Amino acid sequence: MRGPRRRVPVTDGNAAACGEASADSSLVRSRLETKYLVSRASIAELRARLAARLSSHHHSVPPGVLAPEARSHVTTTVYLDTPRRDLCRAALRGSVHLKVRARMYRDEPAPSQAPEPLVWIELKERDGQRSGKRRCALPLPEATRLLTALAVHDALAGRLACEALVSGSRDAARDALLSDLAQTRAALGAPLEPSCVVRYRREAFQDAAGLLRVTLDQDVRAFLPTEPRYALSEQALGAPAHEEPVCVVEAKSLGAAPTWLTELLDAHGARAIEYSKLVMASTAIHGKLV
Repeated sequence: MRGPRRRVPVTDGNAAACGEASADSSLVRSRLETKYLVSRASIAELRARLAARLSSHHHSVPPGVLAPEARSHVTTTVYLDTPRRDLCRAALRGSVHLKVRARMYRDEPAPSQAPEPLVWIELKERDGQRSGKRRCALPLPEATRLLTALAVHDALAGRLACEALVSGSRDAARDALLSDLAQTRAALGAPLEPSCVVRYRREAFQDAAGLLRVTLDQDVRAFLPTEPRYALSEQALGAPAHEEPVCVVEAKSLGAAPTWLTELLDAHGARAIEYSKLVMASTAIHGKLV
């Protein structure tokens, strides 16, 4: 199943309007994305080898800006799906699919007086190894209104609720994304509701040109969405339904990954695989699809 194909070019202006760092916009817009599973025992050496070649990268901050800190950078993602689990089914059974998700990034423990993190609303499309996503950052109250509108069971009422969020805005990139989310919900013919939550500690490394990024995800855990549905702290989520025994490594590049990286991953026993955090978490929480 694929969503609407209408796209908005991501210029520097559109990137800024959506809260996107310009150095990241090309890798966000379209990239080759390959995933690997690596043992926990190998991750420290792999991290050191990557750090020798690439700069540390922090979400929405250019590489090399942040000094090392004794904090974990935690990503929390709410995956939306229909009650039939249409998006999970498509990700499991085909190379062409899309994901709708709400994502928060924060350092833990959070710095004192840290502001409430923004919620990144994302529409990600994948076609084989190539993927691209559009996203915008919203304050939690506005993100909650959008996600509530997408979850309305009555199709007409849901469309009107989504349109109300777009009306009057001057942010063309944001409005195009929200409009496409509403169209995706309409095309599915079912509400898009929080289906599962995934939390993990992420370290990212990127080259100076912004053409290659490698992320290391540790302590990848799946949770059942809580009430209120968008309370995303670990304390609010409770005990995980599943924790991956390995680390997830993702290589994201505009072209083919460099030889040194594939050789490095091969030396650590990593093999390219088909892997989806949505499928992992949805299966752990709701069971295997039939």
